[in-house]
Amino acid sequence: MFQAIFRLPRTRNPLARAVFAVLGALVLAGVLVFGFFALVLLVCVGAVIWLARHLAGPRAPAATATASAGTPPPSRQTPAGVIEGEFVVVDESATTRQQR
Repeated sequence: MFQAIFRLPRTRNPLARAVFAVLGALVLAGVLVFGFFALVLLVCVGAVIWLARHLAGPRAPAATATASAGTPPPSRQTPAGVIEGEFVVVDESATTRQQR
């Protein structure tokens, strides 16, 4: 269906075919040049940001949520690969169905 909607008939005139071929080549070249300059712009912006961060020096570590709340850190360390957290059972009937 997609092909039927956007299907253009081929021109029989050789001059029109040549003009369309040249126009297509110009559009393709324009897209490639635009993409190249967009890439150059992104690299330049990234280099400026990297240079600004590099010249600014080391930053102070960010304050954690527990440090800002004033509570002391936990006394025991968690093993590597373990994520601690709290949870609340939302649907009690779903947990009882799973246990049966």
